[in-house]
Amino acid sequence: MKGFRLVLLAGMVAAAGCSAQQRGGVRAGDRPAQRDKVADAHFARIPPALLGGVEDVREEIRELRDDRIRAEHELSVSEQASQVATARVEASQARENVAKEALELATKTGERERIEQAQSTLELRTAERELSEANREVARRREGRSKAELDAAKGRVAAAEARLEQAKYDALVASDDAAADFYEPASFRKRIEQAQHQVQRRELDLQKAEKTLQQSISRARDLEEKLERLPVRGEDDSFEE
Repeated sequence: MKGFRLVLLAGMVAAAGCSAQQRGGVRAGDRPAQRDKVADAHFARIPPALLGGVEDVREEIRELRDDRIRAEHELSVSEQASQVATARVEASQARENVAKEALELATKTGERERIEQAQSTLELRTAERELSEANREVARRREGRSKAELDAAKGRVAAAEARLEQAKYDALVASDDAAADFYEPASFRKRIEQAQHQVQRRELDLQKAEKTLQQSISRARDLEEKLERLPVRGEDDSFEE
């Protein structure tokens, strides 16, 4: 009888071992480092037939990362444009200073025609300086918009990555792997909610940046029209969108 009980116990242990293998062969070392990120060792055990949702999110992430790369390029371009716009402001200020000095000299001569010409030139140079400053503001606002766009693009990638971990966890559960018990479903949902909140905040920042950019563009166009109405135009410093 004692021998029978030993044999029965051994059979129960073996059966339990087989059950564990069917559910993924969980061992103490299988415990994941994070509760909201599926471990590579666990993910590798999921049958390919259950990975359709995972692949869909992965494709979305690839597209979003491409958008992020484009946003990084646009930011680089806008930063260079800001530097060029600043250089143009400095040049226009120098031309305005020359015109001021010329007016002072003309005033000393007392020659009316020469004074009027110098005044006309100074008016032109001042209008050019104002326009160049407005264009610099446009460049800076565009740079700010580009930074906001990049932040938003990064947020979209992070949100998609959070959804990817949820998809991995769902596939792990569907595979009936006991390792799924190590994870906390609420942790995946919380990560997604936090990422989505960040995306919403950054999208609002992007909208504000776009609004201020359009306002600066409108002002630059007004100053360009003012410059065009002057009798004589000097070096072209017109606004370029």
